[in-house]
Amino acid sequence: MTTANKFYNVLNAYGIEQAIAEGQAWYPEAWRICRGLSNGYGISPERVAAIMAVTSPRARWQKNVDATYMIIEDSFKPRHKRRSSYGILNANARKGDRKSGV
Repeated sequence: MTTANKFYNVLNAYGIEQAIAEGQAWYPEAWRICRGLSNGYGISPERVAAIMAVTSPRARWQKNVDATYMIIEDSFKPRHKRRSSYGILNANARKGDRKSGV
């Protein structure tokens, strides 16, 4: 059995309609989070989305959201008062920090 066939077997067992519905719900929720952070910190929601995007590889959704909040919060602090870790892969956090504009 090919990898693609295994993927489709799992997807079919899970329910393609369910997967589509969850995927469609994810984007509006992610954008809502970006807009909320944007309003709270006075930066563009697109910038928040960029930070969220670069911190996301191999990170679970909630860890990604938490890291995005922390990176943005820290971007308004002097460098010596920022966290040393964001609970995700450090390389991803450094990329997010660069996207914050600091």
